[in-house]
Formats: sequence, structure tokens, C-alpha cells
Amino acid sequence: MSPRRLEPVAILAVPDETRWRRRLKPLAAFAGGRQNAAMPPSPPASRPRLPWIAVLVGFAVIAALLQLPLILNPGYFSHDELQWAALANVAPGAPLPWVSWSSWQVFQFRPLTFNLWLLASRWLFGTPIAFHAVCVAFGIGNGLLLMRLMRRLGVAGVPAMLFALGFVLGPFAAYTHGWVATIADLLWVGFGLAIANVLVWADGRPSRHWPACTMTFLFTALALLSKESAIVLPTLVALAWILSGRTRLLRDATIFSAIPVAIYLALRLHVILFAPRPPGIYGWSLWSIPKQWLMYQLFPLTPSVAEVHVIFLTTSTQHLLWACALWLALAVVVARANVRAGIVLVVGGAMALGPVLLLEMPSNHYGYGFAAVFMLALAWAWAGMGRVGRALAVLFVVVGTWHGINEQRELRHDGELQARFSPALAQAIARASWLPVRLHVPQDHGWVYQRLTHEISSYHGTPMGDRVQVVGDGEPADYSIEPDGSLKSIQ
Repeated sequence: MSPRRLEPVAILAVPDETRWRRRLKPLAAFAGGRQNAAMPPSPPASRPRLPWIAVLVGFAVIAALLQLPLILNPGYFSHDELQWAALANVAPGAPLPWVSWSSWQVFQFRPLTFNLWLLASRWLFGTPIAFHAVCVAFGIGNGLLLMRLMRRLGVAGVPAMLFALGFVLGPFAAYTHGWVATIADLLWVGFGLAIANVLVWADGRPSRHWPACTMTFLFTALALLSKESAIVLPTLVALAWILSGRTRLLRDATIFSAIPVAIYLALRLHVILFAPRPPGIYGWSLWSIPKQWLMYQLFPLTPSVAEVHVIFLTTSTQHLLWACALWLALAVVVARANVRAGIVLVVGGAMALGPVLLLEMPSNHYGYGFAAVFMLALAWAWAGMGRVGRALAVLFVVVGTWHGINEQRELRHDGELQARFSPALAQAIARASWLPVRLHVPQDHGWVYQRLTHEISSYHGTPMGDRVQVVGDGEPADYSIEPDGSLKSIQ
């Protein structure tokens, strides 16, 4: 995949003291720190409060409006969506080719994700806007879970909404919400946020202790059936247990979350590490960890970079140094305001990335869970920050949102190309007098069409596969691809 750059676009928020103290006990991993500095005065008793449902609806409306480019995308981003649509394109009444729930020996064992994807492709692929609306709605739901978690832990309403929107509108989320192939990340991060909310809901109450642990076990198992990345969930619960003063609830929840992960790894660790896999994409090395960690930290602060793996190739040294300085200043501010929030920001963020740091080629959607943890840490430190610290935190959200909007524009552009190109290619194949149909690909978007023709067995019933051949400059071709994705006959 060749490096891409984006055009810049740009957006631009204290808790009830009694509730804050009560919520601090079970999950002080996210509150704590310098409590006296982080404890603002309680608002006047007569101050009106918006109903919680109104806040949720307002958040959802704002998040949806600011993701309209994703929702209204008329096409798709890559070959994954087209491949699964081909699988789901069965005759009326015929069963879908369901993915087995017991084939754990395969490299990508994601039966929950893949079977939901088959269903969605069967019913929604022909209406891309509906498909994208469902994915964006799922992402907004994850944002609501994050905001609810912040509020349950005592963060005031305005900063909770600010940082939850920073998560939903950031570059990691834009890529995840806009690319249908990242359903797995929507699922496992959603289950992780559900676990956190359940544990805060239990709040040390004996009657809720074992139900909370049971739900933690269940959500972890479902997350593992969605994506391998869910193996990090017990470590995040364990971090909360350590920083909370080792409460019994979080200790037991860590154990209940670790049980399905231990079973999963006993069955699949050798497959994950050593099974045959696509070259380059899933290669791994211990030496990748520090470089990949730095890439994920700096990516939100490089709004002209489309994909995290090219950040060092397409960003100037001066910009990278400024991004490093801003990130370091923000980390210091968070740690000074709330030392436990600082630990969550650095250690918890690395834990949320977990095994993806081993990969030699990082990807935007791998940082989806990391972004949630990062914004949660900023929200917890907010009450103890001074003006400079808050300005840095808001700046991070603004630049990240700017970056996210750029990602939306790029995904929308690629979808518009696909919406014209794939139907035109299917029509050209159907009426061709000889095969394969040879396509001359423009250099500036060559990578787009390489992906849109990669191992696509059929498109809306028209067989493709080896009936398509992409050719370079100077080679004989039947069609050239126009700038808008349409085809122009050369003969």
C-alpha cells in the first residue's frame, strides 16, 4: 500500500463530590491521584440538571451529524467488503455459508464477527448508506458507553461529553466506523466498555458482586469470539484492581475475565504466532514494540497522515518533534493532576494495544481500544488540571478531531470511486468478447484499484476472479480508469 496524505479540514466541557467519592472505591484506577486537587466544589443544589436521556440523545445526534460523510458514503473502501458480499450472495432461500464456531485452528478465528458480517452483507451490501449507518450507530453506541462510564466514575458532564466525542470523532474511530471490515474492533471494544460499566455498576454491593463477575466472563468470551485483541481485557481489569487498592470485586473480575482468555490461548497461541498468514501484514517481531507504540501515540497529532504505518515516511521531522513535545507535555500534565490517570494513560494505553505492538505493520483500527483508554485517562485528570493542562487536553481533542474528519473525507472519496468502478467493471466483464479484461490503473490511485480487484470472486452475481487483469504503463489495455472511477474504452 502506497503512502497517502490528506487535506487538512477542523471542531471544538465538575463532578458531584459525594458521588465522586463513592464511585472512587471500586475503580480508583481511573480517578484517584491527588484527590484534594482534583475535587472541585459541588454545584449549587438549585442548579437544574439535564435528564440523562437528553444528554445521551444530544451526544448521539452530535456524533451522527459530524459523521455524515461516513454515513452517506455510497460505496466501500477495500476488497474485504466485496469478498464477504460475494460469499453472502446466495440464491433466495439458500443457507448462508456460516463460519464454524469450533474451527479454532484457523488463523483468524472470529466466528461472531464473521457470521454477523455475513448477515449484514446479505441484507445491507446493496445499500451502502444503510450498511455504513449501522456501523456508525455501533460506534456511537461505544461512545455512549464510554461517556456513561466517565459519568459513573464522577467526571462532570461537559468534560465527559468532550472526551467521549474526542474518542468517537478521532482518527482511529473514523477509520473503524467507516470501514465495514473493522466490525471485529467495534465488537471487542464494545464488550470491553460493557465490562467496565458493569463493574462500576456493581460498586462493591454484595448483591451485584457475582452477577458482575459472571457478566465479565461472558463479555470477555464474546469479545474473544470477535477478535484476538480481546486477550488484553483481563490485563486492563487487573490494572484497575492494582490501582484501586486491590478491591475484592476487581480481583474476582480479573480472574473471571482471565479464565476464557487462558482457555483461548491454550488452544490458539501456537496458531496465532506460527500459523501461515498473509505476507507482511501479520508478520511480528519483538523489536517492533517501541516503534509501533510511538506511532500510535503520535498518529492523532499528524492530521495529514492517512494511515499510521506511514507516519515516519510522510511526516516531516519538525512536525514529529512538535507532536512528541505535545504528547510528552500532556502526559506530564495528566500525571501531575492525577497520578493514577497518568498510569492509565501510559500503561493502560499500551495494554489496550497489547499484541498489535508486535506486528511489523500497524493499522489505524488496531488503535480503537487504545483511543478509548486514552480519552478516559484525560477525562479523569480533567478536574485536577490547571488552565494550561486543560488547554493541552482540548488541543489534543481538536487536532484529533481534525484528523478524524480528514479520515472521513478520504474514506468517502474511496467509496465514491468504488461505487462507480465496481459496477462498471462488472458490466465490462459481462459484455467482453475476450477475457481477462485489462485495466490501466492511474498511478495516483493505483493502490485503490489494486484493492478493489484483489481476489473478488464476483460482484452482484457477475463472476470476476481471474477475469480481471491490472496492467501498467505501456502494456496493452482494454479500459483506462477515469479520475472518478468510471471506465473508458481504449479501443
